[in-house]
Amino acid sequence: MSENLTLKYRPKKFEDVVGQDNIVAILKKQIESHTWKSAYLFTGAFGCGKTTMARIISNEINKTEGSAIEIDGASNNGVDNIRALIEDAQQKSLDCDYKLYIVDECHMLSTAAWNAALKLIEEPPENCIFIFCTTDPQKLPRTILSRVQRFDFGKIDTRDVVKRLFYIANKEGIVNVEEEALKRLAMLADGHMRDAIKYLQQVMEQCGEVTTYNVDTIFGLVEQAALTSLFLGIKNKIANDVYFRIEEVDKRGVNMVQFYDAFTDMIMDCLVYATTKNSTLVDLPNEVMDNCNDRNALYRLVGRLITYRKDVNNSNAKAMLKLIVAGEL
Repeated sequence: MSENLTLKYRPKKFEDVVGQDNIVAILKKQIESHTWKSAYLFTGAFGCGKTTMARIISNEINKTEGSAIEIDGASNNGVDNIRALIEDAQQKSLDCDYKLYIVDECHMLSTAAWNAALKLIEEPPENCIFIFCTTDPQKLPRTILSRVQRFDFGKIDTRDVVKRLFYIANKEGIVNVEEEALKRLAMLADGHMRDAIKYLQQVMEQCGEVTTYNVDTIFGLVEQAALTSLFLGIKNKIANDVYFRIEEVDKRGVNMVQFYDAFTDMIMDCLVYATTKNSTLVDLPNEVMDNCNDRNALYRLVGRLITYRKDVNNSNAKAMLKLIVAGEL
């Protein structure tokens, strides 16, 4: 499987976009009514679809004729680069009705470059659209922020990522696909679809089957059973079970920093569930949810885990975890 799946399954139209429903609805309506803006700002973490959405807008407006002009703001961040863009924008496109410019990582543009771009944004050439994409919008001048239509792209919900990964795995002919394995890939990607697809491809190429065991093996992830057992040992104050589980996980070669972080995430979910009793807000086994009945203890434990996280490293993660849970036994 040599083909890059992140490219193969990159959305080409609005209907393919996952997890950005509000943004899709607004942009689709603008295009249908020909009321699009001349300057947009797309913000959000990497891999959440900013550049992909910009390309879709270009395809929709120009009916797939011509391509958007993409500029890397990190390497073309000087005033001369913007002046060249301004000069190019004055020229009418030969292969499509509108010229659409996508400026990626635009927060890297210099102050002088933004000053030069300001007039371009205020008085855009006819039939030109500019889309600025950034992971760091607070670095943009206020004069720019007030003159663009801004869309903030959020991380993609785990359930949406899982659905997309399942679709891709089926399309690629993978027969054995476990939902729990896809959940782990989605959580590993932390809401970034591009990374999730990349991880999926890695498992498919190395193992052929997308199982929980394969995902855990390749990425050194923590088994849910180990987390559950540790939680229940603490809840029932069975010290032997707690320390045995920590040692067992370490002997299996699991990254103990990842284990510490995974356990912290679980206890945070436990606290959320203990507070809300809303199972849709968390990703916990039923056995764990049934034991989330001491909100104060959960609050205390997760507080200590978070407080001491800054001191956790590869050499002391196991000892730190033992020290923290000792206070709960």
